[in-house]
Amino acid sequence: MIDPFTTKISFLIFEAVFCALGAIVYAVSEDHLRLRKAVVLSLNVSCCIMLVCEYLFYVYRGCTDPVDVVVMRVVNAGVYYMILLLMFFYAMLVAVRLFERFDLKADMPCRRRFVSVCILAAVGLVLVTVSQFTGIYYSFDANNVYQRGPLYWIAALIPVAFWWRPSSFSTGRRPAAYNRWCFCPISSCRSSARFSSISSQAIRG
Repeated sequence: MIDPFTTKISFLIFEAVFCALGAIVYAVSEDHLRLRKAVVLSLNVSCCIMLVCEYLFYVYRGCTDPVDVVVMRVVNAGVYYMILLLMFFYAMLVAVRLFERFDLKADMPCRRRFVSVCILAAVGLVLVTVSQFTGIYYSFDANNVYQRGPLYWIAALIPVAFWWRPSSFSTGRRPAAYNRWCFCPISSCRSSARFSSISSQAIRG
């Protein structure tokens, strides 16, 4: 019989390796737009780090040695931070693919929406940092097991807003952000969210 836990962490490693390979392949490929190349590479690398952090989260969950406790807190915070970075890089990729630029100058198309994305990213980073000391997003019990905090729903809502804002840009062209190079990190992030939901249910059970 297939062990669901082994399948889960194996899939995380597979995704992480796939993102790393995608970053390597794209790094040696040609792209006349240097900003686009930097953003796509950032997407893949960020997603790779996030998936490795989540893998370590499962490995060290329930381990109570001092080093294990520290590792658990670092990798769990890493997952939250990387998700925010993924969303930000995704917004940048949409801008670069549609307008071949990403800045906050007055002549930037859809400038207000990109400003809102930057504000959202800043708020998200601050809340994750605050949660490390207050437990508003999550905490750990005496057995070093992850427990959701009272404001966890905000952490789940912010990424949704991140997806919606850049995807709602009004343009005559279909947003090309879902191209072959960012398909992996975006799909991995969504799959990771599903696994996180499943694991949290298992913990509560």
